[in-house]
Amino acid sequence: MRHIFQRLLPRRLWLAGLPCLALLGCVQSHNRPAIDTPAEEKIPVYQLADYLSTECSDIWALQGKSTETNPLYWLRAMDCADRLMPAQSRQQARQYDDGNWQNTFKQGILLADAKITPYERRQLVARIDALSTEIPAQVRPLYQLWRDGQALQLQLAEERQRYSKLQQSSDSELDTLRQQHHVLQQQLELTTRKLENLTDIERQLSTRKPAGNFSPDTPHESEKPRHPPMRSLLMSHKPAHLLLVDDDPGLLKLLGLRLTSEGYSVVTAESGAEGLRVLNREKVDLVISDLRMDEMDGMQLFAEIQKVQPGMPVIILTAHGSIPDAVAATQQGVFSFLIKPVDKDALYQAIDDALEQSAPATDERWREAIVTRSPLMLRLLEQARLVAQSDVSVFD
Repeated sequence: MRHIFQRLLPRRLWLAGLPCLALLGCVQSHNRPAIDTPAEEKIPVYQLADYLSTECSDIWALQGKSTETNPLYWLRAMDCADRLMPAQSRQQARQYDDGNWQNTFKQGILLADAKITPYERRQLVARIDALSTEIPAQVRPLYQLWRDGQALQLQLAEERQRYSKLQQSSDSELDTLRQQHHVLQQQLELTTRKLENLTDIERQLSTRKPAGNFSPDTPHESEKPRHPPMRSLLMSHKPAHLLLVDDDPGLLKLLGLRLTSEGYSVVTAESGAEGLRVLNREKVDLVISDLRMDEMDGMQLFAEIQKVQPGMPVIILTAHGSIPDAVAATQQGVFSFLIKPVDKDALYQAIDDALEQSAPATDERWREAIVTRSPLMLRLLEQARLVAQSDVSVFD
């Protein structure tokens, strides 16, 4: 090591430093305590009271600067406030006024868990915030934690209110969906009845297709109408003209196809007003109308028809009929009252009966079938018409 110091330091500096080293050896050394010797605990000069032994009934009566600047006092006050019932907390809070931050903070601690409304909680926090500059620095961290808790309570109340509104909205939507389901169920039932009627019509039409050994111009027995419009030979020359009135286009078309396939001449109308316009421009032998329609129902249409064409036979169809409705309609003069879905045989029979009953008094088409210009023949035809209207026998 010596040769290293000799290289680093010049010889002169080495000789000059010897006196300093000699003086350093004369300095008296101090005795240091051992490392494992424990240090003595120092008691703080200022000690805080913890108030844990203070009764809750006495905690609210304590006052003074040393008490109100002690955060442990406020912690004990919060603990005692949690043990009170809401009514007791409100009663205790009414004993303090809002004159200073101490009383306002005590009111806030007491009312925080007293089941107050969100509006009351906002007012309480606002009053304390207005006095927050007077709160001592020792108590301010505790006050900030308490205030954050109140903010969370307000946020929770808003979320509950939002959830309640959402639940009410969901209940309303469920009621709407139930109503829509009911309407769709009714439409499904109505569509099912339409399909059944359409299947019946297709079955009837399929039985009337010509066989291979028949000419298309030669009607087969199955193609002939099962119920001719009139059993009279005079009426068979020209088919009866029927007016169908229904606000359901689908059912109106199906019924029209069915009656057309039976040999009737059919004109349709989708409302009572349209049906009256058809009667004004065309000669109709029979009216078949639905009972329940918008604007003008079947009975109102019947009354209007009797004003312009008294004696016109009218058949009413309905899906919601009852015995009192049928009796009332018959008493007013409706020829027949049939319930949907209508049995085809009952419908054909009602049409034939109505046409046969009204033919002697209203029908003149049998006369048009006989072409003549002879006055004598015309007089004879008129006498035949008059005789046909009576029940007197023409034979002796």
